Amino acid sequence: ENERKMRIRARRERINQRLEKKGNNEHKPDQIRKPDNPVPIQGLEQLQTSYRLLEAQLGEAKESVTQIRLGVDVYERERRNAEDLWRVEIRSTLLREAENSARRNASLSFNYNSIYDTSSPVEFRRALMQQQEACNEVIELKDELINELKRALRAKD
Repeated sequence: ENERKMRIRARRERINQRLEKKGNNEHKPDQIRKPDNPVPIQGLEQLQTSYRLLEAQLGEAKESVTQIRLGVDVYERERRNAEDLWRVEIRSTLLREAENSARRNASLSFNYNSIYDTSSPVEFRRALMQQQEACNEVIELKDELINELKRALRAKD
C-alpha cells in the first residue's frame, strides 16, 4: 500500500514539474485565466449581425402567430354564428311542432269523445282504428323530429 501511495505521489510530482516547465498555471484553482486577446472586431460584427437576424426571425415568427390567431378567431366567430342560426332554426322547428302537436292532440281528444257516443260496435271499431292511425301519424312525426335532432347533434360532434 505504501508503495502505491509513493507511485501516485511521484506521478503527481512529475506532472507538476512538467507544468512548471511549460509555464502553464491553468490547473491552479485560485488563478483565473484571462484571454490573451479580446474578441476580434470581426467577431463582434458577426455577433451583432446574428442578433439582428434572430430579432428579424423572431418578428416574423410573432407575425405568423398573430396571423394564425386571427384566422382561428375568424373561424371560431363563423362557427358560433352558424351554431346560433342552427339554434334559432331548431327553436322555431320545435315551436311549430309543439303548436301542431297541441292541435293534433286536441282533435284526437275530441274524436275520443265522439267515439264514446257511438252505439254500433262496427262503427266503434272503425272509429278506434281511425283514431289509432291518427295517433300513429303523430308518433311518426315526433320520431322524425327526434331523428333529425339526433343527426344534427352527431354532426355537431
